[in-house]
Amino acid sequence: MRMIQIGGFLKATGRATLGNVLGRSANILIPLVVISACGADKNTDRFFFLMAVAFFFYDTAANALTETTVPLLLSGRLRLLRGTLLRIGCGFSCLALLCAMGWRLYFDGLSPVYAAALAMMSGAGVLNGLATGARYAHDTYALPGLLWLLRILPLAVFVLAGVPKSGLGWLALGIGSVDWLRALILIRAPALAYRPLAHPVAGEIRKSLQSYGIVLAASMIMGLNPIVDRLIARRHI
Repeated sequence: MRMIQIGGFLKATGRATLGNVLGRSANILIPLVVISACGADKNTDRFFFLMAVAFFFYDTAANALTETTVPLLLSGRLRLLRGTLLRIGCGFSCLALLCAMGWRLYFDGLSPVYAAALAMMSGAGVLNGLATGARYAHDTYALPGLLWLLRILPLAVFVLAGVPKSGLGWLALGIGSVDWLRALILIRAPALAYRPLAHPVAGEIRKSLQSYGIVLAASMIMGLNPIVDRLIARRHI
């Protein structure tokens, strides 16, 4: 029995690792292609600053949400419904859009396209974090990682269409769009149907806010470092 459990653990770990290694290669490819095609100037600096801010949501916050969602689902203390997840994702997108538009002067004239891209990546990141946690809790490990490869689509369009570097905002918007596509694919799975795993009665997500809040606070404090670093760098350019 112990060998079977270890074998299952190794298989699950292997699938999750392989999916993330292959999928997240897209996140490595994006800066390499952008620098190669556009060089380093104010346009690329603005693009990478936006990606650093968005990274705070689609990676740092999303990972914290995933790590918290798995044990809550497995213990039966939480249920996730597609409608609830969509409302959370849309709510974060609207909040990020309002903040970006309100801080346009601080972001050196952040264009509406960049603001929309930031909003889409932020909201989709939160939604993806919750949906990935549900997938992991139901033994689906490879797909969440592999779906990062969708980010190659807007990158390929950007390069093949010969979009000038002044149009990097549209690349960011394309990335935000496929992030939402990734999220919609994840929440269409049966894993997102209400199926408590341990107890007959599971709490709504609002009843688990304390658990989410503790993990999110710790992760977000650490996740602020890349943004602060880029702010300091921008002030000295």
